[in-house]
Amino acid sequence: MRPFATACCLVLACLQTALAAPPSPRRQAQALAEVARLRAHQKHFDEAVNLLDQAYSLDPDPVYLLNAARVLELKDDLHAARQRYERFLQVEKDPKLLRLARERLEGVLDRLPGTLVIEVSPPAARAAVDGHVVEPGTPIELRRGSHSVEVTLVGHETSTRIVDVSPGVETRVRMELKPLHVPRAVNPPPAPAAAPSTVEARRPEPGESHVGETPAPRPAPGSTDAIAIQAESRYSPWQWVLIGTGTVAIALGGVLTYLAKAQNDEVASAATFPDGTVRLDAMSRQDAVSRHASAQQKMNGAIALYAIGGTAFATGVVLAILDIRKGHAPTPVAVSLTPCEEGAFVGATGRF
Repeated sequence: MRPFATACCLVLACLQTALAAPPSPRRQAQALAEVARLRAHQKHFDEAVNLLDQAYSLDPDPVYLLNAARVLELKDDLHAARQRYERFLQVEKDPKLLRLARERLEGVLDRLPGTLVIEVSPPAARAAVDGHVVEPGTPIELRRGSHSVEVTLVGHETSTRIVDVSPGVETRVRMELKPLHVPRAVNPPPAPAAAPSTVEARRPEPGESHVGETPAPRPAPGSTDAIAIQAESRYSPWQWVLIGTGTVAIALGGVLTYLAKAQNDEVASAATFPDGTVRLDAMSRQDAVSRHASAQQKMNGAIALYAIGGTAFATGVVLAILDIRKGHAPTPVAVSLTPCEEGAFVGATGRF
């Protein structure tokens, strides 16, 4: 009995020693992770992240980093979640967990905005990002990726640039506008002042019956004064050319309208006689479609001619009224329409 009792005492002593020994770091980490899961479910996110960090310090299993990143993502602390995901991707080896972490990280980066600051010169320039007006010099939050920046100012060249914005990073861009080069008009040198006319009072000589007066010299042909006088008296006939051209265009539009209507009527009446009975030699569908398309082209051309002719006619009338108000006498201009193989040739003759 004594050996049996001794063996029982040894077994009890071993069990007491095992129960009194502290748990291993791995078991402690697992216990902390279980508590962290419960605290995260209760929305105590900061406490849950601290417990997972303690678990990772006891047992460096990358899974604790992945769980901490997920808790931070639920907390909307995207910067910290990004750091945990990136640390996990550096140490994890399991392909499935790596793929899951990359997908979660892409979602965080899409939600994590970047900041863009646009500096412009001159300061009065107007800036727009993706078509939306923004305030230059003010940080703008944008999603990661490429964005179109346009800077404009009256009298300057427009500047456009594609800017890449990184998540969680401030990007600065400076855009300077160049002034437009407008050619300056070269003024002709001023004409020399004409000598004043002189009047000389003297006794009339025999055969003279008036006091002599030196007349002002007439401008020589080709001189600046002569050109100015001719320019003032010249009359522009272009308003009549526009009126005539507009009239011809409207007339041609009417011709095309008549031809288009004739073709449409021909298609409409091809299948029946005037009394409504069906014709046996009706037009084929292909011919009908072809003639209908031709009629539509003629109608489109007629509409274009109406628009061009109406615009030209109205412009000519306005110019003629303005010219008459200036006191210019109308100059006769003849407008002719000459048929040719390609259509018609419009000509204008008159004194310019």
